[in-house]
Amino acid sequence: MSLAFLKAGAVDYVGASANSWIFVSDEHPGRMFQALVFENATIGEAMMAANNLYISKLRATDGIDLEKIDESQPWSISVEDMLNQTVSIYNLFGDPAFRPTIPKTPDLPYEIEVSNLSESNATDEVSVSVTPTSEWSTDWLYWIVEDTSDGYLSLNAPAALVGEVMLPEDAEDIVVKERGRAVWHGEEIVGEEKRVVWPVLSPAINESRTFTVVYKLIPGEVQAVNVSVGWTPFSLHLNPKNPSIAEVLHRTNYRAIFTLSKDGWNYTIKDDHAFNVTELKPGVGYVIDGDESFTLEIPGKAVELPYMVELVEGWNLVGVPINETVPLANLTVRANHKRYTYSEAVDEGIVSAFLWTYRDGSWVYLDKNEPMIPGEAYMMEAALDCELEFG
Repeated sequence: MSLAFLKAGAVDYVGASANSWIFVSDEHPGRMFQALVFENATIGEAMMAANNLYISKLRATDGIDLEKIDESQPWSISVEDMLNQTVSIYNLFGDPAFRPTIPKTPDLPYEIEVSNLSESNATDEVSVSVTPTSEWSTDWLYWIVEDTSDGYLSLNAPAALVGEVMLPEDAEDIVVKERGRAVWHGEEIVGEEKRVVWPVLSPAINESRTFTVVYKLIPGEVQAVNVSVGWTPFSLHLNPKNPSIAEVLHRTNYRAIFTLSKDGWNYTIKDDHAFNVTELKPGVGYVIDGDESFTLEIPGKAVELPYMVELVEGWNLVGVPINETVPLANLTVRANHKRYTYSEAVDEGIVSAFLWTYRDGSWVYLDKNEPMIPGEAYMMEAALDCELEFG
């Protein structure tokens, strides 16, 4: 009903009634059929395309606060709930590689042209032009946005196409711009490439829209962590590609992994299915209790500097979030809205003068002239919540 009114030009607005916004979610099966027919995709690829559209639309609405929307009827539901309650999700039983036989694959109702603008050591730029070529493009899908009219903030769902470009997997700091203004975009890894997508709102037939995609190439690294039988403290000097501890420790013979928190030790015990430590973070120290010796190879990328490592009041387990040794004299402590050198922070009673490191089966003082080493874990005490600044 809503889609019929919309196509007739009677409405281009999402209201508080379910009848007026159900069409913005029912695109999940629509996107799946688009992939099957227009892209001759497999069943698995089509379902993935539909799921990725749903995820992108959901992420794009993160900044929308419905409490600020000017409505005669107050919203009692979030945009996420609105999508979840109306979207049609399918379960696949069978071979995801099955590709339906289609007599003829029709052309997409829009064209995308990609050209490189510049390449340098600092940034790369790609130009992407999206041109609607048939009237189908004017109701291809709908994108939920905030809209301002006559001084009122409302929720709208204009027609949209999806701009898309494939970048190298190592592309980071991605910004999509139209006429110099940044637009929302989503990112996902596809094989060894990174797909970048964004909405092209209110497309007009034969009107070309040009977007500039700016990015940096930041090569990845791999950190090796050698785990021995018993206790092995360690930390990450990179931002892991997959921070999930369950994935990192999958098929390894360990008993538990620990880290310190404000309330004491947090832990994940493999056999007891106790999962209080779920993610690896750069600059945070961990202790693995290994049942045998093995090596973890953790891919990731260097963190952006300056990088802050949070300290809580009490004992902390920390590491160096960069791949270089760091003397204590080069550390900066942020506390009470001020920046201190490490020695100044010690004099102010903010942090302890000594760090502890694990050697030969016991925790010992780190000599004051000895630097912090990437990959190692250190215990340190703080008198209040503060931050260590690296870089």
